[in-house]
Amino acid sequence: MKDEEPGFGLIDENGKFIVPLGKYQDIEGPSDGFYRVQIHVREAADDVGESGFIDHNGELVMSHVEKDNSYLWDGVFNGLARIHLQRKDKTIDPNTYSTENAYQGFIDLKGKLVFDDPEFEEVTNFSENRAFVKRRDGQYSLINTKCEVIVRDGFTELLTSWAELAHFKNNTAFVATDDGWGLIDTSGSFLIKPHFESIEAPGFVGDYFFFTGGNPEAKSLNERYYGFADRNGNVIVNSIMEDYDRDGFVNGLLECVVDKKRTFINEHGKIVWQAVPENQKEKEALNIDYMSRGYCYARSMSGRNNTGHGYSDDRNYPKRIQANQNFAPKSLSFILDSTQGTLFFERYAGLTLCLGNTSRKSIFFNAQDSRLYMKMQALNNEGDWLDIEYLPSSWCGNSYHTLKLNPGTYWTFTIPRYEGDFKTRLRMVISYINPKHNPEEYARHSDHELLLYSPEFEGSINPGQFWRQNNYVPRGIMDPYNN
Repeated sequence: MKDEEPGFGLIDENGKFIVPLGKYQDIEGPSDGFYRVQIHVREAADDVGESGFIDHNGELVMSHVEKDNSYLWDGVFNGLARIHLQRKDKTIDPNTYSTENAYQGFIDLKGKLVFDDPEFEEVTNFSENRAFVKRRDGQYSLINTKCEVIVRDGFTELLTSWAELAHFKNNTAFVATDDGWGLIDTSGSFLIKPHFESIEAPGFVGDYFFFTGGNPEAKSLNERYYGFADRNGNVIVNSIMEDYDRDGFVNGLLECVVDKKRTFINEHGKIVWQAVPENQKEKEALNIDYMSRGYCYARSMSGRNNTGHGYSDDRNYPKRIQANQNFAPKSLSFILDSTQGTLFFERYAGLTLCLGNTSRKSIFFNAQDSRLYMKMQALNNEGDWLDIEYLPSSWCGNSYHTLKLNPGTYWTFTIPRYEGDFKTRLRMVISYINPKHNPEEYARHSDHELLLYSPEFEGSINPGQFWRQNNYVPRGIMDPYNN
């Protein structure tokens, strides 16, 4: 119990004071049935603090005068407590903290230092009558409550978490060597040989532990993947999980993320359910009553559009045509994939459209800020093909340039799947410079351009898409478009 002025006290379950309020300046615990108490706090350079331990009856069991930078670290574990010490150095004031000379040891409940070796800079709390002591070179040794060394300099890392003070649980502890992470018993013998890249704290969660490791199918080598194994070290699932529920298995199932999809795995390592990712769910079509602005952007592998004015930062570079892609031979042609859905603007249902060049010449296209002269058309009631998308015009001459599609390469575009009251047929159309003419000389000359149409496909639109353009407001002084 704490109060701002009088200090601390201790009450029992009936609210009766075991330790009067204000007797100690701090009380922490319990651990192993003892409470750490601060009897006096050092308040000046020439002052000395004092701390100790009381039992559950409030009786003072041991006190320690905190001089020469020595003080009790925390609670009692297996009858011993950690204590902070400082190596004596005539060149340093004993009351001045020195990192180089600081180290830890153990003290018993009689106030006797039972482990006091400046070569070991850190010690862990005891658990199941075992503790680890760390040399200044980073090597850990295993000791018992008599402070006898069981394994000397055998380990490089220990597994713990901020919430857990004990390393040994059920007579085992996870440790690392130069060969990796494994599991030891209280004799220091390996029950699971050290070979895991990393073990996740706190170690065992139920009957399993989780580890990290490489995933050869990962797109990024920087990503972290998890797997899990049983108490014998048998790997149930290799490191394929991007994340998992830290509570472990609930009702025999582990919730995790695999391939960016919410997944449930059973204790045999079998995926019993996996969510459909967002980009594979049925998306709503784009339902509008006005003409869309042109959205087909591209880049050239080389040439003028890589630098200078009039080129957007679009990353739609050409790809090499593969043998299984059925582009028309020796020409420029479209392939429309209406079987596999994709996302238009990461939200609406879309179709994949590819434009490939199987001829022996590079084909050039007029463009504005990397936007190709490509748009969608639909059949009206009279059977005429009319534009349902428009290409804005820039007032800045630097917006205009040409793009080049080399032989044996193709661009990929995502076009929207429209939805409306008027069922019809649709297609895409693109203009390109006649390969018989010099693209530099005849750029922006429509009479030297040819038109290419995509395969037609079924769809629906709204009548307003044949004629109505929305008002457009430039996004700033660097936006050269008014429509």
